[in-house]
Amino acid sequence: MAGSQAIIGIPADGSVLKYDLTSTATLMNVDRQTLTDTSVAEVDGMVIMEFAKLLVEDGEVPILEDAENILIHARGPSALGYHTNGRTSVVVFLSTDSAGFDSLTTISPTTIAPTATPVGATYYRGFEQGGFPFVVDATDPVWTTDPAPGGWERTTEGPYAGAYSLRSPVLDNDAKSQAESRLTVSLPDYGIGELHFYVLAGIQLPFDSFEYIVDGVSRGAIEEPMTAYEERIVQLGPGPHSVEFVYKFNPLNAPPENFLVDGVGADYAGFVYIDDVYFVPSGALYDGVSPVIPPEI
Repeated sequence: MAGSQAIIGIPADGSVLKYDLTSTATLMNVDRQTLTDTSVAEVDGMVIMEFAKLLVEDGEVPILEDAENILIHARGPSALGYHTNGRTSVVVFLSTDSAGFDSLTTISPTTIAPTATPVGATYYRGFEQGGFPFVVDATDPVWTTDPAPGGWERTTEGPYAGAYSLRSPVLDNDAKSQAESRLTVSLPDYGIGELHFYVLAGIQLPFDSFEYIVDGVSRGAIEEPMTAYEERIVQLGPGPHSVEFVYKFNPLNAPPENFLVDGVGADYAGFVYIDDVYFVPSGALYDGVSPVIPPEI
């Protein structure tokens, strides 16, 4: 979201204002506060925010007419702070009808860059369609997150392919106490083969770590910040499997004084992205382009 803008409503003081997004949200100057008809209030446990905004403004991301606009929605505490209550995205199509009136169509969830099932894969999930837990039909593996809500979520922030990926929550806290969040997929018996997935981990020990676990056994870990997605492959035997992607904050239980800003690398972000998860059976030796079927002996 850095380099974009946000409209933030704070029920505690009734403000609805525009902010620039860098590493934090910075209130725009008065001459750029162009919103009209603003209001924000909590009603029956829900926060309702309303405003009117110009489509095109100098120095801001434009809202397109007759085209899809990807908007990100986030929820935080009653005061201005990090969006600890979750994030999601929505695609909005703004058009003008034949009578000259503006109309608004919301498409959620969707994608502007659909991905295709890799050749040779018997299961694939690129998180482009459907909402968490991504069950398209009764035969689909079940995805869960712990804690829920507040765990892993679908986002447009950092996809490997297409428009969506999954992202771990930010678990950093003032006390620097240990915390973890698990993303689990329960796979049925696909037979012997390989589970592929792409990961981008902006983490660094001792601050945090990422590990992938199959049936309670660790199959790999990442402890240094990554600059690009990497493919990871896990061999699976016959039978159903529980695959867990585990992001941990302060996994070594280091004291708070160890968490110095100067010790964090430039690629550190404090969260992990997962995308393009698929299973290839051993009968199709997948080279990333086309399946090669072993000859009969």
